[in-house]
Amino acid sequence: MRLGEACVRELTAQGSALERLEKRVHLKYDGTDTSLAVPLGDTAAMREEFESLYRSRFSFLMRERALIAEAVSVEAVGRSDAPPGLIVASPATISKALPIARVGMTTGGQRHETPVYARDKLFPGSVIAGPAIIAERNATTIVEPDWEARVTDRDHLVLERVVERKTAYAAGTTADPVMLEVFNNLFMSIAEQMGVRLAQTAYSVTSRSASISRARSSTPPATSSPTRLTCRCTWARWAKASRR
Repeated sequence: MRLGEACVRELTAQGSALERLEKRVHLKYDGTDTSLAVPLGDTAAMREEFESLYRSRFSFLMRERALIAEAVSVEAVGRSDAPPGLIVASPATISKALPIARVGMTTGGQRHETPVYARDKLFPGSVIAGPAIIAERNATTIVEPDWEARVTDRDHLVLERVVERKTAYAAGTTADPVMLEVFNNLFMSIAEQMGVRLAQTAYSVTSRSASISRARSSTPPATSSPTRLTCRCTWARWAKASRR
């Protein structure tokens, strides 16, 4: 059974028409663990695409090593129903939102008499100044003081700061503790990424063993409308591509 035919049948069974069929080969350097997917084609084209991706990700090439075709995959892509169009705000829907209740809420060390709004009563163009509470069936949104909530033309609720944040520094220092933590995590992530790159590109047993216990996961790209189905087949034996 051909992988492409199986994917098309699965996609048709879901009620989607085939838009395109993408065939890929997962290549890697002999002795390494990291494979990169390239479009199926002739050997020279696949090697060129692999080297471009590998150089972009790891900044070097190992042309003296053979290429291994670790797996082949076929992806059948079908287009589902299109999302609804934009909701155009009219003057009637931009009328001032009215609260359904008022409750006491403490935020920033101060007590506020806070209006409560029903989310399903807010329409595109509505603007709610904080402090406020927006309630819906499965969530509650708190609009802090100096912030406002706005309903977009797609009926999305967007929160924005409208008053500049007042920054307070500890006595004897002007360092922002939040920025210190941000840069601390940034520098740590650089070291962690170096370790990941080493594990992905190494072909010595000692270096590669460090990545055995690392959990691996892959997430397909998020799309608003296409329905994707991927069928993959791993060869029982690795096929070596021709050496350069």
